[in-house]
Amino acid sequence: MFEKKLDMQDTVVVVLAGGKGTRIRDLYPNVPKPFIPVNGKPFIEWVLFYFKQQGLRKAVISLGHNANVAEVYLTVRDKSDMELSYVIEDTALGTAGAFLFASKTVSEYEKFIITNGDSIVLADLQPALETLNREDTDVVIIGVHVDDAARYGSMVVDSDMRLLKFTEKTSGQGIINAGIYMIKKRIIDEFPPNLPLSFENEVFPYLLERGIIIKVHQCNAPFLDIGTKESIKLADDFIGRNFGKDVEF
Repeated sequence: MFEKKLDMQDTVVVVLAGGKGTRIRDLYPNVPKPFIPVNGKPFIEWVLFYFKQQGLRKAVISLGHNANVAEVYLTVRDKSDMELSYVIEDTALGTAGAFLFASKTVSEYEKFIITNGDSIVLADLQPALETLNREDTDVVIIGVHVDDAARYGSMVVDSDMRLLKFTEKTSGQGIINAGIYMIKKRIIDEFPPNLPLSFENEVFPYLLERGIIIKVHQCNAPFLDIGTKESIKLADDFIGRNFGKDVEF
């Protein structure tokens, strides 16, 4: 699916899969949102497959709500050439807090790709990783240009795609946060010390205030999150169109 260019041996994927999924909980009350079946497999399998296709070989999954269900599945799932491990949050840590908790188990890696387990954007990550490799860049956020950012909020960037700020949910075109963050290990020490901790509301604004350069890699790739009843109805068709019917995991 994607042309592999960069060596990924120093990079690990951290999948955030601990959210409560309150907006669709009545549809799947006993299933963690990333493990909802989509096109014959738990949605998280499509997320992992996407990263595997781009050359990633190690992922750690952060579990929380209904973790016992996810743990049973991960224990018996078929093995693949992507090495998997998982951690379980005892209490809600927030997106950044969950990452910090999981990152301690894979501290040997120099670069981290953090992704939401309930969304997928089928972008080629190589250009974004090339940006992350620059000496002056410590964080890259994948952004998707949409015609209406009302549901998501958007990111404001300068002419060099440097993040300036986040804006509230307003109608109209914008670059939305696609839920994939790339960071260098050295920047972890700059995170705020409090828990729970959110990337969107606390870490990124805090880093911007301290002059840390955060770049946005804009793409027009297919994007889906399964966080609403409306979007989850589209999931089977989205996966079928973009991955095909005869996928070999």
